[in-house]
Amino acid sequence: MKKLFLLLIIFCLPLIAEEIWLGMAIGAEGDTLMLVDNLKIYVPGLSLGKYINQDNQAISANSVKFPFTASLIKPDQQTSSEATTDKTAIANTYIKIHKFYNVVNGRLVEK
Repeated sequence: MKKLFLLLIIFCLPLIAEEIWLGMAIGAEGDTLMLVDNLKIYVPGLSLGKYINQDNQAISANSVKFPFTASLIKPDQQTSSEATTDKTAIANTYIKIHKFYNVVNGRLVEK
């Protein structure tokens, strides 16, 4: 029973995380972020320019160049006593860009 409880804790930790590592992003289509190995992550409002840098400063969607390493930021959920809507949760979800890369001779080089 103790092993089952520990295993459950390990699998549930990412669900309560504020920042989820996505890895290398290679493109975006609408509200879908394309990752390496054809993985696709739906991020509501991504097409509106929900990007920030390491210092939590907003980055315009026009200046974002692929590829880059990123993580998904979901701020703390509000308590059940407060009124929450899906629209406020969507407005608070954004992509944090860690490093930009260039492709030189088929290799990734950090900018």
